Amino acid sequence: KTNIDPTRRYLYLQVLCGKAFLEHLQEPEPLPGQVCSTFTLYLHFRNQRFRSKPVPCACDPDLREGFLLEVHRDSLGDGSKMADATTMLSISDRVHMVLIKTDTSSETVLVSSHFLDWRSVLSSPSGKTSLAAELLGVGSESKVPVGVLNIQLQLYPQLTETLTQDIINTQVRLSASFLSLHSRSSPFVIFEIILYLVMYQLNFSL
Repeated sequence: KTNIDPTRRYLYLQVLCGKAFLEHLQEPEPLPGQVCSTFTLYLHFRNQRFRSKPVPCACDPDLREGFLLEVHRDSLGDGSKMADATTMLSISDRVHMVLIKTDTSSETVLVSSHFLDWRSVLSSPSGKTSLAAELLGVGSESKVPVGVLNIQLQLYPQLTETLTQDIINTQVRLSASFLSLHSRSSPFVIFEIILYLVMYQLNFSL
């Protein structure tokens, strides 16, 4: 259970399922009590960290988890006001999703690192939208799809005024151009992911 501040804006990110993890197409169903390889999903958004329950690796892994993300933090803007659509459009922070595989000997492997731009939900009159996030591999396989996560995004409370998709697309393209320039000047992306995971584990164990 999570305490919700009615004066703040939240993004509820719900992972509905995993699909097309073809590397595990022939993965047998684990028997009750049997140790098997697992997937764990880690999320990072504006100094907030979350992780899913581990689930058995499969072609269609049973990744079903909900994460409540606070969009407007005190340390990042005027925390006394609820963020409206225009304010949220200016927030370029994406949701960093990291998928980790843990094998039967407890060895961990980085499967995918994905940055999700959530701002498409700002055009939805219902405050809810669904999407399929294609996860790519890492390193030499950074252009190879490893699987898909079906995701639903929902804003709490619902927006009183929404934005057009054209406005959102323009802002997203501008953000993407800036991030592309930044990423070309940052050769230590994998190192940053590993450091993030280490810090997450330290915080989780404290």
